[in-house]
Amino acid sequence: MTDARFSRRRFLTIGGSAALLAAAGGLTAACGGGGSATGARSATAKVTYPSYIPTTLVKPDLPATPDGVLAGFYRFPDNPVTAFDTKPGEGLGEISVLTNMFNPVPPGVNSNAYWQQLNDRLGATLDITMVPEADYLAKLSTVIASGDLPDIMLLSARLANRADILTRLCADLSGLLSGDAVKAYPFLANIPTDSWATTGYGGGIYAIPIPRAIVGTIMFSRDDLIEERGLSKELSSYDDFLALAKGLTDASKNRWAFGNPKGVIAFVGSMLDVPNKWRVEGGKFVSELEVEGRKEAVARVAEMVKAGLFHPDSAGGKLNLRDLFGNGTIALTPDGYAAWDILADTYRVDVGGLVAPGGKHRGGTPHSPSPPSRRRTRTAYAGC
Repeated sequence: MTDARFSRRRFLTIGGSAALLAAAGGLTAACGGGGSATGARSATAKVTYPSYIPTTLVKPDLPATPDGVLAGFYRFPDNPVTAFDTKPGEGLGEISVLTNMFNPVPPGVNSNAYWQQLNDRLGATLDITMVPEADYLAKLSTVIASGDLPDIMLLSARLANRADILTRLCADLSGLLSGDAVKAYPFLANIPTDSWATTGYGGGIYAIPIPRAIVGTIMFSRDDLIEERGLSKELSSYDDFLALAKGLTDASKNRWAFGNPKGVIAFVGSMLDVPNKWRVEGGKFVSELEVEGRKEAVARVAEMVKAGLFHPDSAGGKLNLRDLFGNGTIALTPDGYAAWDILADTYRVDVGGLVAPGGKHRGGTPHSPSPPSRRRTRTAYAGC
């Protein structure tokens, strides 16, 4: 294995500056003025993803499976392993970072002991710009348009022309990471192969994935509020879901069931056989947007909006949904599985999850939901 410090420095400086992109899994890439680690490639060139070499530093309580289930731990290890014998960012100086924040933005580095300790252990100075999620896409677009890019940035999956941005502004890391070359970076080699799928374009690797579990999005529930109001979260039909939403809504007390129409459309759609983004029918891909169940899900949610079950400002997409969930303004919110402990620990509330009803029930509505499909949220980190 090559010297770790040299490898890290080369990795972060190739092409002029460093890039990190995470999408459902995550990605690390180097960015510069159109530079590339391996030169221009054909748009149809085949990507060779990094070899998967699981770490043996820590033994999980629940081993990973060949089907892609990540390793699990019941608790933080009693004896943490020292991963680096030197500071991993030593010699890099200041590293600029742009990222979104789902939680309240923390104090700046001068008033933040954790941030200061992180800089010390890293051996470099992190200059982090944190933007609330509701404003992040606009901020990201402005920064990219300016051409004054940070060393590391979170690249939203909602950003238009993401592939062009990666391939034109970020370096091709194939020469460093393809196949067994990743052995020089053992912690990147610990990332499962499937997670790298969002990093490859035109034969090159332009980012480093942050792996995500296959659980995807969960309809989180304030179980304490459900219990307080004598309601049930056990759903056997769409009508049960609607009754729960109505029971959780009281506009006179500034309380509503939902704050995110898009997420509720996906949840209702999972009851109506809407595919997880795509499905194959007759040898062709069919989008979730093309099926009848999607139209019905939109219609159902439109009825809920008219019934006053959504926060009055939900359509604008500017709400901090986690804060509203934490303070009880909304009681149901779809979010990535990783938000579970964040919601519970940040707001100290009783957080549960709803399971979409299975089977095609017929009730007081034209159709009632059938089995849920697991959905994945895909956010991306990319730095240039």
